[in-house]
Amino acid sequence: MFHMIMLGHIFHVGMISETWLSSEIDDSMVHIPGFKLFRLDRKKLNEKGNDKRGGGVAIYVKCGLGVKIIDQSSEKDDIEFLLLELKTNHVSTLLGTVYFPYSTAVKLTPLKSSLTNLVSYFENIIIGGDFNIDLLDQNDYLQKIFLSSMKSIALDVVNKTCHTRVDPVTARASLLDLFLIPTEKFSCLHTFGQISLPGSSDHDLIYMSFNTSFNITPSKFTYRDYKNCNLNLLMRDSLTIPWSNLFHLNSVDEKVNFLNQMILDIFNKHVPLRTCNKKLDYISYYSEDITQLANDRDAAYQIWKSTKS
Repeated sequence: MFHMIMLGHIFHVGMISETWLSSEIDDSMVHIPGFKLFRLDRKKLNEKGNDKRGGGVAIYVKCGLGVKIIDQSSEKDDIEFLLLELKTNHVSTLLGTVYFPYSTAVKLTPLKSSLTNLVSYFENIIIGGDFNIDLLDQNDYLQKIFLSSMKSIALDVVNKTCHTRVDPVTARASLLDLFLIPTEKFSCLHTFGQISLPGSSDHDLIYMSFNTSFNITPSKFTYRDYKNCNLNLLMRDSLTIPWSNLFHLNSVDEKVNFLNQMILDIFNKHVPLRTCNKKLDYISYYSEDITQLANDRDAAYQIWKSTKS
């Protein structure tokens, strides 16, 4: 589902909280064409010495954008986060994704300390993730601690009103998935929205567009253009090649080189190489029938969210 959303919309960055990825899952298994993956898997071991299930964070960044990892949570931290620097057109943006497992024992300190040390170096800051702190529950005491901590470093929550998760058992709605940006940058916030993911997650996918300057180096590819190839002229020129010279060459290598060069010359003349920008990736198997079924599913899910029946 996330794969299809990333390819079906014009997103530059995709953040995932609680990826459930482990060392047994190679990057190629979660590759999205046109994006580079940065991931931080949960490394902690259980009492049997195996990786704990769940957790993990990841960020997909559009190929062509200059980005690097600048900080991440350590194995001893309960909170998990991954912070990247995105630099383009002389503008530095701090990107971060967070997974905050709900527990009274989990501390925000590692994340707050890292952000405190970094925020002054970046013009833009975008932090997103599953914080497991319900902003709709006024009795959640972690809510005040969290909001106060973020306010101390001039960050504020983008989405404060609409729930992002409905418990499939109790049907209880909660607001756990958040975006944070600098308070002074709310004027750069263009849009915010949510996409339900029935069948994939009981959390909504949240998205936002942020007005900033991106300079993406286009992905290019080279191909032979057969569109305007005149086969009659190609055949005529191929007949003028002194193919008999092939028999007067001494070694096999010389013969192969001669043959390759003659064919290459003909092709370069009549089927020239072209270089162009790669078009946006699309999902070839995502047919109109599948689109309609997905729309029907989403409509049914919205009815369930409203009526709880």
